[in-house]
Amino acid sequence: MSEPITFSDILKLWPRPTDLARDTGFPASRIYQWLNRNFVHPKHWPALIDAARRTHEVELTPDQLMQAAVTEATRRRRARAARKAAVTRRANRERQHDAEAA
Repeated sequence: MSEPITFSDILKLWPRPTDLARDTGFPASRIYQWLNRNFVHPKHWPALIDAARRTHEVELTPDQLMQAAVTEATRRRRARAARKAAVTRRANRERQHDAEAA
């Protein structure tokens, strides 16, 4: 089974964010937001699909973009759960330490 597609994988079709900005018609600041968030809002998908087809002859589909969105949401959910678990473990260790010191 291949790795899930991510927005990062898709955006790497363009060597530079400014190239993607030119090809999609969005300002470079928007492209940097996409890169930093590893997410492209669905309302921008048609421009991204069109740019991939025109400039790279890549047939990007809404289903692939949906999979990328699901992959990113899953990654964020797992990261949030891991952070919460780490905080809980630390709080438990501190309580145990305080109880032993008392």
